[in-house]
Amino acid sequence: MHRLSCFVASLLVVLCPVACDAAYCSSEVADAWYREPQANVWPRLYDMRNHAQFVAKVIDAQQQSAKQRLSESPFVAISSQDAETLTGGPVLTSSNNYFLLRGLAYDWPGHFVVAEDAGDVVVSYSFLGNPPGTAKKTAIVALLRGKPAEVFVNCGGAL
Repeated sequence: MHRLSCFVASLLVVLCPVACDAAYCSSEVADAWYREPQANVWPRLYDMRNHAQFVAKVIDAQQQSAKQRLSESPFVAISSQDAETLTGGPVLTSSNNYFLLRGLAYDWPGHFVVAEDAGDVVVSYSFLGNPPGTAKKTAIVALLRGKPAEVFVNCGGAL
């Protein structure tokens, strides 16, 4: 049921976008972390087989240090122990394919979806409604199949 609701919310974001393009995000976020995927990447995102098995926001107490680690690169390889520390809870496996990733999110209910295919990774924050303010840099952890070649970061909502 959770996967279905995530799919529906993601589909609404595609059909009815209202927020978080480069003009909507603050210039600090848009210049530094916002990176829209190219058109040829979009179709691959909606295949559930391309979604990361584990995605979690870094806990508030670890956000500042995590964002500092992401200041030079959109991703950083981390151990499963680091993933547990950063997310404040257990992870799925002791794999070495956990990555700290850049994300954008509002102080508004929503969820992250991370999709990967052929080295392209897209971190997308989806929400319903019209949140106040602008998107904020947010570090997340995801279990990927391999090291990313390109990381794209966006967010969007639907009314």
